[in-house]
Amino acid sequence: MNKWMLWGLVSLGLLAVVCVVGAYIGSFNSHEIGGPSDWAQFGDYVGGVANPLLGFVTIALLVISLKYQADELAATRAELSQSREAMQKANVLHNNNIIIQSRNNLREQLEAHYTGTQRAFFEGMSHKYTIPLLGGSVDYSLNGILELRRFGPDLGSIAAEVKKRSEEWKGEGLSRLASEVRRSYLDCVEALIALIEYSDSDLTIALSIKNLDPLTDIMRISYLYDDFEFSGFKEKIDLAIQKRKAMPFPEFHKKTRAL
Repeated sequence: MNKWMLWGLVSLGLLAVVCVVGAYIGSFNSHEIGGPSDWAQFGDYVGGVANPLLGFVTIALLVISLKYQADELAATRAELSQSREAMQKANVLHNNNIIIQSRNNLREQLEAHYTGTQRAFFEGMSHKYTIPLLGGSVDYSLNGILELRRFGPDLGSIAAEVKKRSEEWKGEGLSRLASEVRRSYLDCVEALIALIEYSDSDLTIALSIKNLDPLTDIMRISYLYDDFEFSGFKEKIDLAIQKRKAMPFPEFHKKTRAL
């Protein structure tokens, strides 16, 4: 109900009073104003005729007032519900932004760590280890041993023996060298898997895996791992990729172009 209906009811009440009084005056205007008893009778007349009409107007106004209150209460509840929903959405957005920012910060640290493990691997290839051999000892690094493998049979007896033993990586010195290089490579693989978990696109993952390829080639030509072990590493990396893609948030972006 609008304000015009409200004013209409108020006007109706006033009109009822005016009509009742007007009817009385129109009927008895020829009579002189009497004493208290006449005024009492006039009051009874006005009250008896006007009260039902005024009572109806009062009830109508009460109904209108209750209707207004109910509408205002419903509107207030709707506003509170909208405010609550907006606040919940804002909280979700805020929490998501915190998660994304935390992931970005952690991803930068993981990228730096992954780069550091690769650098440590290549630096470790130059570390020399003492290898007891033919009553003496020689110092060789992985780079030195790989260099021996580039030559044919025209090697000295010591170099030829080192080359032969390095094919199985047995014996003091060689086993330690192999152990250190394997550990360094495993550090790279573990760093890559951790980085995949916090990567948000195929492009970044593909680039990170590509950076591991030179290290894998070195491990392969060094006979430090066999094909079965390399297959195990690949399965772990593929599993990490699938787990990342299955995460509902944040969104994972498919590769849009080949590297």
